[in-house]
Amino acid sequence: DLIIISGSEIFLQLPRIDVVNGTNYGTLSLAIKPYAVGSSSFSVQLEVITGFDVYAVSPVSFSETFTITVMSIARAPTFSIPSFLSTLEDSGPQTREFATNLVFGTNQKITFQVEVDAGLGLFAASPQVDSDGILTFASAPGEHGSATLTVSLFSDDFALVVSDDNSWAPPLQCIIKVFPSPRILSVDPIVGPLQGGVLLTVHGLYFGSLYSRNYDAETYSQFVITVGERECLENVYVSDTEVHCLLPAGTGVADLSVAVDDLGGLRSATLSDAVSYFSLYYGTVRKEIDSAGVLGMGPDPLTLEDGYIPQLLHVPLHIEGSILAILRFRSKPFVAGAFLYANGVRVNHIFEWDGLTPSTLGRGLDGTVHALAAYRGSELIVGGSFARAFQTLRGGFLGTGGLTSWNGTHWSIVGDGVVDGTVTALHVSGDTLYIGGRFSKVGHLQTSDLAFYNQSGWYSAGTGISGGTIAALTVRNEFLYVGGTFSRAGDQRTNGMAVWESSNSEWRSMGEFDGAVCDLAPWGPTLYAAGTFTAIGNLTVNGIARFHSGYWMPVLGGVQGGVYALELASSCLYLGGSFTQVLNPSGPMEVAYVTRICAESSTAGEGLLEFEFVNRTSEGGAVRAIALA
Repeated sequence: DLIIISGSEIFLQLPRIDVVNGTNYGTLSLAIKPYAVGSSSFSVQLEVITGFDVYAVSPVSFSETFTITVMSIARAPTFSIPSFLSTLEDSGPQTREFATNLVFGTNQKITFQVEVDAGLGLFAASPQVDSDGILTFASAPGEHGSATLTVSLFSDDFALVVSDDNSWAPPLQCIIKVFPSPRILSVDPIVGPLQGGVLLTVHGLYFGSLYSRNYDAETYSQFVITVGERECLENVYVSDTEVHCLLPAGTGVADLSVAVDDLGGLRSATLSDAVSYFSLYYGTVRKEIDSAGVLGMGPDPLTLEDGYIPQLLHVPLHIEGSILAILRFRSKPFVAGAFLYANGVRVNHIFEWDGLTPSTLGRGLDGTVHALAAYRGSELIVGGSFARAFQTLRGGFLGTGGLTSWNGTHWSIVGDGVVDGTVTALHVSGDTLYIGGRFSKVGHLQTSDLAFYNQSGWYSAGTGISGGTIAALTVRNEFLYVGGTFSRAGDQRTNGMAVWESSNSEWRSMGEFDGAVCDLAPWGPTLYAAGTFTAIGNLTVNGIARFHSGYWMPVLGGVQGGVYALELASSCLYLGGSFTQVLNPSGPMEVAYVTRICAESSTAGEGLLEFEFVNRTSEGGAVRAIALA
């Protein structure tokens, strides 16, 4: 008999002894479990019967205890690792199941050795693999790129050595890629209107490429641009270094973020205080200091609750002269007037501003700019007292007279019509451009101070305007309203304002103004006129009046001083000029050359409230130009 005393678990087939007939020995049979190690004790008992007398049997027993020891030997283990792993920049310490399919002896103690072939500084904590096959590592802050890991398996505790260096499996390799987060380098423009809608260009790095996304494509999606707390509209991928979107509506100063959502995680970048929202720009001059021009923005809408005082903010631009015209064109403000330098840059009377620095238009113009207008969405029309427009450094100059067009790269003559004088007012209605000033000829067209242009060519409005200067133009329905200091419109005597009725080609006086009409602004069914006048005929109006249902009416008590610029923003009409006091029904109020009046309806211009105080910094004098942001 064979009796197991201990260690039966190492056997796949338990031991047994078979006696070979006719012999005096037996055979021991057993089977050990694969990879099992350890010891087993068992006893073997042998009984021998002597004699042949069945009545006198005297058996003899023999018993021995045996121990079988199964020893471990050095066997070649195997393991597997992935060929590629990835993580995201600045994602912190990583723990990954890494070495799998591990096969080795039970009593063997294994260790992994990891060699890293990578650029300097990629890892804050070098990759390590523990005996359970778990990989740990951490990329260094702000670092990205690739590293090749060479992983070897070693043992230092075994019975039999099968190689001199104790290496039991061939080394394997894995590439770890740390994908970069996007970077934002600049935003253009950095100022925008409250209602949004302008094209925003974001320059940076790692928006979409094989390196930053791990796949190659003509275009990439899965990114979001956010300004403040609102997502941009119509996100467009241009390249790995440039993306576009339409600026959402907003207020105040906002951060801009670009977030890329793929490769199993979200990575993003934020540029603080990237975009400033404002309703309008205004231009003034610091006559009491150094006659430098000042560009302002406002109102600052950080606070909108009851009792809010609109705030106009001056921007850090030093302009060596007067600002006379401002226009937002292609998402940026263009500033023009009587100056040669802006922030030390020679701009020659006009520049484009991106919120940080002024940029020249070619090499500018050789005289003062009085008016700006956008035409057909792609041309900036410029009017003034200049005669030449300077192209780029090697482009020479263009003889333009007082009117020219800028298309973003070079100056052109508008409709082949060189103006032989000064253009002081511009207005665009549909495909028609209206110009006014002091001139007698546009191209081959003989006219007097007024002309209009469309795709068919240049035209006059009757015999035009005479006896003074045109300062303002606007169109409502089929009527062209003209304001200035002139005394005749066609064959009609007038004083400062007239209307051209295109349906019957006739001029009509709009009243007897006792001063200049400097600007005109339609608001719903009402036309507002502003200037240096105090009365229209016998009607006292003090610098601002409104025309409604065929009659002129005062706007509250008016202002004390001249009004040079009007701009409608939402439900408020902004006034800029040389006035320092406004006349409300509740009494006069001191102001600083700018005010606004708001209405109960943003479209009708009716139900006017009182003139409001608009705060601004102490520097700056009369406001000559206001434009929507």
